[in-house]
Amino acid sequence: MILPLDTDVLSDLDRAGAIIDRDGIAAVPEHLLLAIADDAKQLGVRPVATSVLVGHDDPAVARERAFSKVACSIVGALR
Repeated sequence: MILPLDTDVLSDLDRAGAIIDRDGIAAVPEHLLLAIADDAKQLGVRPVATSVLVGHDDPAVARERAFSKVACSIVGALR
């Protein structure tokens, strides 16, 4: 049986991705990144990438790359 994807999680990923594309990761609201990180943790995906995503010590390019890894892992886990 194929379960439906969680559209709330996908909406958060789409929203964050659009903001990153337009304005960079620094423009994404903190609560949105934390919600994505929380979803990732609940699904057990990419804990290191999740930490980089919500952290502020790494350069923007590393955080954007972490977003990519986390987003792909969340979508994979939901399938």
